Amino acid sequence: MTSTPLDRRRLVVVALVAAVAIAGATLAVTAHEQTDTHTDELNGSFTVSNLTVSEDADALTANVTNPTDAPAIQAVEYRADGALVDRRHWALNPGETEQIEFEINDSVANDTVLSIQTMTDGAVTTTESDDSDGTSSVQFDDQVTSGVGVTVQNATSPEAPYYIAVWSVNDTTGEPDTILGAREISESSVSDVPVLFDEDLTEDQTLVAAVHPSDNGTPVTDEILASDTANVTVESAEEPTEPTEPTEPSVTFEDQSSDGSSVSVANVSNDETPYYTAVWTINETTGEPEALLGATESNETDASDVSVTFEEPITENQTLVAAVHPSDNGTPVTDEILASDTANVTVESAEEPTEPTEPTEPSVTFEDQSTEGSSVSVANVSNGETPYFTAVWTINESSGEPAVLLGAIELNETDASAVSVTFDQTITGDQTLVAAVHPSENGTPVTDEILASDTANVTVESGEEPSSLIVGAAAPLS
Repeated sequence: MTSTPLDRRRLVVVALVAAVAIAGATLAVTAHEQTDTHTDELNGSFTVSNLTVSEDADALTANVTNPTDAPAIQAVEYRADGALVDRRHWALNPGETEQIEFEINDSVANDTVLSIQTMTDGAVTTTESDDSDGTSSVQFDDQVTSGVGVTVQNATSPEAPYYIAVWSVNDTTGEPDTILGAREISESSVSDVPVLFDEDLTEDQTLVAAVHPSDNGTPVTDEILASDTANVTVESAEEPTEPTEPTEPSVTFEDQSSDGSSVSVANVSNDETPYYTAVWTINETTGEPEALLGATESNETDASDVSVTFEEPITENQTLVAAVHPSDNGTPVTDEILASDTANVTVESAEEPTEPTEPTEPSVTFEDQSTEGSSVSVANVSNGETPYFTAVWTINESSGEPAVLLGAIELNETDASAVSVTFDQTITGDQTLVAAVHPSENGTPVTDEILASDTANVTVESGEEPSSLIVGAAAPLS
């Protein structure tokens, strides 16, 4: 008879109520004297019940009862195929029941009759062979999958629970490399077991399905009880494409017209996003970017017609620079230019700048005239700095210089004609007068500063030859 471990056998228990006769077994009882034991009661045998084998099949237990009215000590024996394996002397009080346990040796073969016996009672069990050969197995067929998991066709293991795990394969050694997913199994034999992956499979490859022992709900991955390989095809898997070289940053900035508040950059590209497209003025001496007019952040690798709004509008036609800059937390890195291009920008409302004119020299034209004596007319007067005063004076006959201020008028025009100057006092005689240009200081003529002057003979229409002239302090003529 071939011997196999008891944990691979199924035990069938048969309780014997009557006396058990085991072939070839001789029940030997050794009597021991015991105080207060009656002779007629010693003939009453202990009874045996509830013969069981432990879950691990390493112990045989039974309940032993003293059915008599007196305490007693009797031999309790454990036999295998009738052969005595172990004997113990057991003391029980009247009516007392205790459990007795004997160790089952691993060498006990299949189809062995095991028994626990007393004087005239006992119970037996017979071991039977298990159909399993005690080995684990797994079947893993080639298959097509969406990448989320695979199906293991068959798996068996006498030691349940156990794990079915699916692994990638090391290309060099051919051994399991990385565990993709695992499932705990409680049945000794299973079919069509789905195993889901922790991460989706994206490429066709050969995988390994393996049977592992379970240790408190965790696969013992360093112990493989059985394994099988399969070629797994991922439905959506495509041939990997060669990585493309990163595109060099570039920008295209074309000549254009603008209202001065913004411009459009035709094309810009940069693989590292985000980045900035910025527009600058140009330093006329160095030709380098000078003042930042505006910048726009882009998140697309390639962008077209990028509008860049200026912080302050430009008012003149000029050449500008569009540049690509890295982005640093939402700010353009202006000292790093990845690409640049220039364009002539025409401001729609801008006109060609005129050359600045030289400031007008002060001048005055005072022509001979007739008057009723209360005012005169100065033909023309001009001064680049306004306001200013046009004043009319009498003349000192001795020095020929202005003598008495007759009247003055403030002007705000650079050039004026036919300027009427009203006198503070009417003149009554014909005489020569002086018209002079004076600066204005808070609405008052600066009479001691003459910017320009001219004389004229003034005839008073109703006047006669003056008998005397008004004489006053002289002021120098310019």
